[in-house]
Amino acid sequence: MKAKRRGSIARLIPVFAAGAALALACPAFSDGGKGACPIPPVAKKVPTVFHEHGRTRTDEYYWMRERDTKGVLEYLDAENGYTRSYMA
Repeated sequence: MKAKRRGSIARLIPVFAAGAALALACPAFSDGGKGACPIPPVAKKVPTVFHEHGRTRTDEYYWMRERDTKGVLEYLDAENGYTRSYMA
């Protein structure tokens, strides 16, 4: 017996609902637009190319594996600051 296929729009409803919930959680919405939502940090992209098993792949965030480097620690501090300011 075949399962009934739902429409593609019906599958996107939970995605839109989650996005609306996050947008409404922003302080700018709750105080009438007086405050501003914090802007999340964006990790830099450093392409690292791997050649394995006859295939080539690029990992733009491989640099984040070295957790004790200055760049990774700065990015993590920025993410933590963003989280603290958003949750305040």
